Amino acid sequence: MERISLHRRPPNQLWVHARATGDLVVFDDEEHVIAEITGLRARDLPARKPYEDWLYEISWRHAEALEATEPTGKWLVLADHGGVGAQLAQRLPDAVVAYASDGLVDDADWDRLLDSVPDCTGIVHMWGVDALEVTTVDSLAADQWLTTFSALRLVRAVLRRGLRDTPRLWFVTKGALSTSPLSGFGRTLDMEHPEFRSVRVELNGSVDDLLPELLAPDGENEIALGLSGRRVARLTRREVGTPGEVDWSGTYLITGGLGGLGIGIAEWMAEQGARHIVLLGRTERSLEAVDALRAKGVEVVVAQADVTLRADVARVLADIDRRMPPLKGVVHAAMVLDDRTILDLDEERFERVLAPKVLGAWNLHELTGDLDFFVLYSSASNIIGSPGQANYAAANAFLGALARYRTALGKPALCIDWGLFAEAGIMADRAAEGNRLADRGIGTLTPEQGTEILGALLGSDVAHIAALRLNLRQWLEFFPGAAANPLFAELHDREEPVEAMEVDAESVEPLVRDQLGRILHLDPARIDRAAPFTSMGVDSLMALELRNRLEAALGVRLSVTVLFAAPTVAALAEYLIDKLGLVDEYADVSTEDLLALLDESLDRVEGGSE
Repeated sequence: MERISLHRRPPNQLWVHARATGDLVVFDDEEHVIAEITGLRARDLPARKPYEDWLYEISWRHAEALEATEPTGKWLVLADHGGVGAQLAQRLPDAVVAYASDGLVDDADWDRLLDSVPDCTGIVHMWGVDALEVTTVDSLAADQWLTTFSALRLVRAVLRRGLRDTPRLWFVTKGALSTSPLSGFGRTLDMEHPEFRSVRVELNGSVDDLLPELLAPDGENEIALGLSGRRVARLTRREVGTPGEVDWSGTYLITGGLGGLGIGIAEWMAEQGARHIVLLGRTERSLEAVDALRAKGVEVVVAQADVTLRADVARVLADIDRRMPPLKGVVHAAMVLDDRTILDLDEERFERVLAPKVLGAWNLHELTGDLDFFVLYSSASNIIGSPGQANYAAANAFLGALARYRTALGKPALCIDWGLFAEAGIMADRAAEGNRLADRGIGTLTPEQGTEILGALLGSDVAHIAALRLNLRQWLEFFPGAAANPLFAELHDREEPVEAMEVDAESVEPLVRDQLGRILHLDPARIDRAAPFTSMGVDSLMALELRNRLEAALGVRLSVTVLFAAPTVAALAEYLIDKLGLVDEYADVSTEDLLALLDESLDRVEGGSE
């Protein structure tokens, strides 16, 4: 509108006279002019893109500082060498201190350490405080052993003990880039083993700031403590932003370039006007899609290299400098999957998944110069904590941290935590895993939707964002223990924490059948109560899911190995009935014996009355 003039206070009822010129006159019942609007123009709003409802980010909210209470119980402090952990241990009444230099190498070492802290109340892992703030390739590798790999050893050692009361676990760092994988690992731990009630704390303060988090926890599980006070993490919706302009006149490098996602990105770049593209992969092969791009006049170079090896990356970049226009954009989409539950993970499987993401991204960061864009293809597993993917979540958490790190340096960076792609990427060949995630509330994206989102974000002010078709209600229905996770507190479709149901001995087995049927997509009535779980296709991840669902439904703590000890529906129901104290002490007594016991009881009552 050009102008609005308000002549008097408007009453409750108004009349409006509209002219074809776009002018409006507003008047009351007595025909007094209340307001005049001139030059009004209307136009259709652009249609909202479906993906605009799929964008999320981690936001940090200010929260009230906690007040420390009197410390109780026994504690294990994995202390840093800077003295913060030692100060903390002095403030706790009964604390055992262990350092990274103490030679905790294998499982037996960790078992002996835990033997020294029986009935442990809490474990504070602070080795990450020692991580170097200046990151190098060498420090990245060393700090993973200091932080993520030691956390894995620690968690597995606690799980092997089969404790009735699992000690609470805190991971404390100072926010160094190399410690960022711990956040992805911790979020997966929350999903697989909520009994740890794990907490991630970024400490840029003193022991006085940390102590209340240990002694008076308020349920928050991702906390930053520093000069700006206490902040906590929330998953929130994110707007698209305004995309920047890319002239597409340079050369563009895509790692993981020979996979389905990489080829799709290359095709999209060519549609935007790119004429010089390098596809980097570990194995060189001929693809029809590459030939099709070349037929359209696009120079496509297939470079065989391992992005985790600095020398390989340097060689490819030098070749680009010699033969092609200046490098102007990078998309890092290399990845490896090796899914295992945390209990089944080891350092070798962890490092195999970390390397392409962590070392590959760092090599590209250090060896590339001025760019128009630097895009990191990450996974939303590092946000929602997809069970069975702790290593993958940890690797992708680093990519988001690197994007924020580059932005702070004034360099371009965009990290996208993608959801599930349906027709491309490594999941295209893993239909069973993809279907499992889809059943649990993770919808799929097409490659075309992915590149449309990429185009909307490229060159914008967004550094880190998740593009995820998340049905949170469905996700929390399958993982009810996550309903209380404060990370999801601000999403409008969040489920309330599940209340434990009241059951009797007769309703336990139907409950087990129902929960197992949901996981296996079987009619509960068709499940053989005497058939071993393994014969029905229950793997370690499904077993963990069943345990967590039963814990939430019954309000009882169950051992991680419960399905090995009770490997059928009948055996598990019997175990749960005993665990819940629902056993009827007269269930196996015959009617005749029961009447005799009743007569005996009556005789005692009559004898007492005399």
